[in-house]
Amino acid sequence: MLLFLAILFSVHSVGAVCPFGFVRNANSCYAFIAEEMSWDKAQDFCLNKYGAHLAEVETAEENTFLVDYLNTHTHTFYGYDLWLGGTDNTFDNTWRWSVLSNASMTYTDWSPGQPDGSFQGLERCLELESTYKLKWNDDDCYDHDMFICERPFNPPIPPFPGVGR
Repeated sequence: MLLFLAILFSVHSVGAVCPFGFVRNANSCYAFIAEEMSWDKAQDFCLNKYGAHLAEVETAEENTFLVDYLNTHTHTFYGYDLWLGGTDNTFDNTWRWSVLSNASMTYTDWSPGQPDGSFQGLERCLELESTYKLKWNDDDCYDHDMFICERPFNPPIPPFPGVGR
C-alpha cells in the first residue's frame, strides 16, 4: 500500500503543471499577454480571466526569468512595453506591489533616471520598457501596453484512497 501511495504521489507531482498558456518559474506561473490595454484593464484581465494579477517581481532571479523569456520570444514581444504590478498611485513616491501585499518594493530594476514621474507627474504604473532593454520604467497608467499575469504555482495534492468517503 505504501508503494502504491508513493507511486501515486510521484505521478501527480511530476505531472503538476501551470495552467494552459502559463510558464512556470519557481513558485509562480506567468502568462505573457500579447494584447495591449491600460494598466487597470490589464490588472482586471489577469484577475477575471485567470484568477491572477499583474506580475510582482520580488527578486533579481525572477526579473531575469521574465526578461530572458521576452528576449527569446522577440517575434511576439520585440519593441513592446509590458505592464508589471507595481504602482505609485498614492502619489507619495513610494512604489508598491498592487495586489499581494501592498508592500513597498524591496527589489527594483529601474532604468537610469527612473522613476521620473514625467508626463505631468502622471506616470504612476510600472512597465518593462523596450527602449531601455526591458529595464523598469514608470508610465502613464492609461497607456496601452502588453502585460504579464502571475499566479502561484500550486501543484495538486494527490488523492488518497478511502479518504473523504
